[in-house]
Formats: sequence, structure tokens, C-alpha cells
Amino acid sequence: MKTRVLIADDSAFLRKRISEILSSSDEIVLIGTAKNGKEAIKKAIYQNPDVILLDLMMPKINGLEAFRRIMAENPTPTIILSSISPQTLDSSVQALLIGAFDYILKPGTLGAKKLPDFRKNLIEKILLASNSRFNKIYGKMEYEKDSTGNLPFRQQWVDEVFEFGKYLKEIKPSKIQSKNVFKAENYVEYKKKPKQVTDNKISKEDIEGQSELQKEYKNRLHENLDKPKKIESDIQKRGKSTSFDDKDNIDVLYQNLLRKEKRREKKSDKSVHKQSILKEIEHKKDIRTQKIRIEDSQPKKYFKTISGRKIPKIDSKIVVIGASVGGPKALRMILQGIPRNFPYPIIVVQHLNEHFISPLAQYLNKNSEIKVKVAEHYEILRPSTVYFAPSGRHISISTKKKSPCIILYKGKPVNSCVPSVDVLFESASEIYKNKVIAILLTGMGEDGVNGMKKIHENGGITISESEETAILFGMPKFAIEEGVVDRILPNYKIRDFLVQKSYY
Repeated sequence: MKTRVLIADDSAFLRKRISEILSSSDEIVLIGTAKNGKEAIKKAIYQNPDVILLDLMMPKINGLEAFRRIMAENPTPTIILSSISPQTLDSSVQALLIGAFDYILKPGTLGAKKLPDFRKNLIEKILLASNSRFNKIYGKMEYEKDSTGNLPFRQQWVDEVFEFGKYLKEIKPSKIQSKNVFKAENYVEYKKKPKQVTDNKISKEDIEGQSELQKEYKNRLHENLDKPKKIESDIQKRGKSTSFDDKDNIDVLYQNLLRKEKRREKKSDKSVHKQSILKEIEHKKDIRTQKIRIEDSQPKKYFKTISGRKIPKIDSKIVVIGASVGGPKALRMILQGIPRNFPYPIIVVQHLNEHFISPLAQYLNKNSEIKVKVAEHYEILRPSTVYFAPSGRHISISTKKKSPCIILYKGKPVNSCVPSVDVLFESASEIYKNKVIAILLTGMGEDGVNGMKKIHENGGITISESEETAILFGMPKFAIEEGVVDRILPNYKIRDFLVQKSYY
């Protein structure tokens, strides 16, 4: 059976372009298009598509409000058509937190070379959405009022997310003061030193205590000190006339003579200096070849650590989380229930575009008791803080002054992912040993399975999200099949487990 798709976008060109892409697939059929939010709501309810492609910037009713109403009336797997403008990114993050299946950047934001990749990714995401467990997880009963007349938790969550949209609009960019701006309090007036007035004549007493070269040269001119002379200088060439007496003349000539002597010494020592440098280079080459032989004999690791440093004993625990498609919603369910005094740091790898990570961390930081931020290179890990891996860089754990810290680096994709969950999990197992709590959430593929296996072997705690709440039961399923999972829990029980674990 073919997947039935509805396109909602105010651009006629984009609707036509996406329609052509979908018509090229034998597994997808286009059942309709909408040019504004009002039409999108109507067609989503009456035509009941399997998947909706939704633009967020549309007339009459904007895409975010339309998505909210669609989720309330007829929950449907929705892929957000996003651009990289700040307003669209903020709305896209809100949609992902409400329950949008996934996002895709519009072709207009990509180069011509990436259009074939856009076609491939779009078809893959539509087929994934149609085969996901979205309809089983999101139901109409979640939006009905209970016996007391209050909205259920699900609807309250949606309202909170929309409040976040208002919060983002109120944020003003910080005024960065230029370093060149003059400030009166920073101004220091430096007084010029008065010129020292000296006699033009040099006595024999002044010559005592000087080097033999200087004595010899000044003695030679000592008899003619009473006869002033004029010499040409760079200042005279610029148009300024300046007269120098013999004392200044002696100093200038002496400095020139001294430079010549130094040049002769350098020429004589040049060959000796070259030989010493060559010996040092050969010595370093020998050491380097020895290191390469040792490294080749050892098994290769995905993650990077600081070489030559002993790993200190870490007494505290750490929580590491890996997530992919559907992760923002699951992460919100987990992080918002963690108390302010949570004693462990939390590191998250969420497969998401670089433009979405910062708004996601900003939202979770505003709506959580613990601090949530994007990780920085060489940052020391603190308790009660959540660190999101930035997109395009692997994140691993090392040590700095006997304290665990974050290492960010650009590396080759691991399991076709940068950042990779395996890189984080394996480095956490290396540093924290059996004091790691690893959590694998919704997503496709096998990223995180190898790292979870290592944590399980070292005695750490491993948790996978259950099929009850995972929109894509791929990554958790592979870990369960490998037999490396200690507990299988829905996302809301994972939060409760972490809170209970923090008390003992």
C-alpha cells in the first residue's frame, strides 16, 4: 500500500518541485496540497493523510498553529519543511518538542549539488514516518479533558511549548561593545620622560669600565671631540635637518661596528648550529616511529583522549544519553523531571542539524530546573548540568587537572554519524569505568550499541527506551537484541529511575 502524503506550503514553486520528487517514487502518492494553514488543517482532518509535509511560515494561520490544531484533531506524522532563518528555526524546534516526526531543510537553503541528497532524504523520511509507531503513541484520547475538566498533561505540555515561542521573540541580541570604543575610566595618561641633558664631550673617566672594542674606538676619536661634525641620517632624508655632535657620531659608528662583529660570529657558528638541528630532527623522528609502532599494535579507539596522561580515579557517576529521530520530545520528558540538586553531569548526543541544537538547549534550559547548555571544548564537567554535543563534532570525555572534562573534535563519521553516540559511550566507559548510566532513546540505526556493550561489560547501568514511547524503535531494539541492556523503560520512567538513583 502506497504512503499518502499532503503538502502544505505557500510557495507554488516548492509545491510543484516536491510533487515532482514524490511522483518519481513508486511507494508514495500525493493526495493533495495546501497553500495556507487553514487549508492544511481542513485537508489533514478530512483527507486523513499518512504523512504531512508542513511549512511553518504560511498566511492566514501559520504552520505552527496549524500543526497544533492537527495534533489536537487528527495526530499525523509531520515532517517540517524548515529554512535556516532564526524565526523558522525557533518554530521548528517548538514543533519537534510538540511531537513533529522530523524536519528537512528546504531545497532553497541548499546548493544545487545537494538537490539529489534532498530527494533521497525526503523519500526516506516519508517512508520512515509512515512505518513509525507515531499513531500508536499519539492518540485523540490524550487531548480530551479528564473527569475534573482539566486538560491532560499532554495538552499542558503543548501550551508550555507555545509560551516558549513568545519567550524567544522577547530575547534581544546582546550589545557587544567594540574593543576600540574609548572609555574615560580606562584611559591612562602617560607622562613623557624628560630628556636627559648631557655634555657633548666625553672624558677619559667615562671610557673606563667599557669593552675593549668600545674603548679602542672611542680613544681613536677622543682627540677630535672639540670639532663638531654633521652626519646624514634617515631623518635628514625625510626633510628634517638635524645636526649630530661627535658623541652621537661615535655611538652610531660603534653600533654599526658591533653589528658587523655579530654577523661574523653567526657565519662561523652557522655550520655548528645546522649540525645540532639535524641531530635533534633525527632524534625526534626515531621517537615518532617508535610511537607509531606502539599505537599500531594496540586496538584502535573511536574517541580521542589526551595522550600520555594517566586516567585518575573518578568517584562520581555520569549519565550519557543518545537519541535520534523523536529525541527532542523524549529528552524533554526526561530532563524536565530532574531536580535542581541532581548530583551527576549529563551529556547528550542528539542527531540534529547544527542550526537546531542551540534553540533546543535554550528551550530546555528555560523549562528545566537543571542547567542545559551546548558543550564547549575542554570544559570541566559539573553536576546538575546537561551538555549537548554540538553538531558536526564528536564529543568524548578526558581529564583535566584530575577532573573529567569534555573533548570536542572533528573526525570521520562513526556509524554514519557526527557526533556519534558510540564515541561518547566508549569514552565515558574509559574514564568512569562502572559508574556510567547509559540511556539509548528513539532512533534508527545501530549508533550507540557498541558503546553500550562496553559500558555493560565494565559494570555500568544500561537503559533502552521501550517500544511504548519510542517513535522509531531502532537503536533501542538493536541494543536489546545484543543483550547489553539492563532495563527497558518508557521515557517517563527513565526520568523516575534517574531521580531515585541520585539518592543512593
